[in-house]
Amino acid sequence: GGTDPDDPDEPVDPTDPPVSGEFTFTKVTSESQLSPDYTYLIVYEDEEKAMGEQNGKYRNPVGVTLSGNQITTNVNGNGQPRALNLGGTKGAYTLYDGVEKVYLALKTSDNELNGSTTATTNEAKWTITFGSGCSIRNNAHTDKYINYNSDKPRFACYKTSSNQQPVALYRCTTTTGIAEITADDGAKVDVYTVTGMKVRSQVTRADALDGLEKGVYIIGNKKYLVK
Repeated sequence: GGTDPDDPDEPVDPTDPPVSGEFTFTKVTSESQLSPDYTYLIVYEDEEKAMGEQNGKYRNPVGVTLSGNQITTNVNGNGQPRALNLGGTKGAYTLYDGVEKVYLALKTSDNELNGSTTATTNEAKWTITFGSGCSIRNNAHTDKYINYNSDKPRFACYKTSSNQQPVALYRCTTTTGIAEITADDGAKVDVYTVTGMKVRSQVTRADALDGLEKGVYIIGNKKYLVK
């Protein structure tokens, strides 16, 4: 965590830059699978659509391929699904788009889905529960849920009575967090900076970070810290 030096009351935004590239996501079926260590897709399964970029007062759908309860897709690029960072706590979760640097929010009582640069108000907090499916309810407008509108293809917030389509959450199979290297791992790996520049090629995992400058490096979709 920590705080933003420009605004000490404001929590630091999640990982920057956001993860990008191809990842596999698995369907979430209980709240125990919600963790800030992972990114998430919001998906309308029947038409195989995942939530993409902001488009005015709602979010665009992007086609994905469901295979059983898994989706493998490139994320966070132009016209690609957004892998959202989960934050907050039970009953007041936040969903952060690291590409557009906004939290998903509902700022009006209309059928919209907005972006907020801060997550301090209930407009940017969500109650996520799992019963027969997944429910993502806004904490300011408590009769509004994130749904999919298949007549006007978009993700936005609607009342239950409007009979829009429910969404599902899919969790990335690799964590966003800092991982520990296990010294007994003799696998050959490539090492990248967080900006995507390759700094080592085909070194053993145990030796991968030896002698590198302080900072965060990426090996096999996981981040490692050199202190």
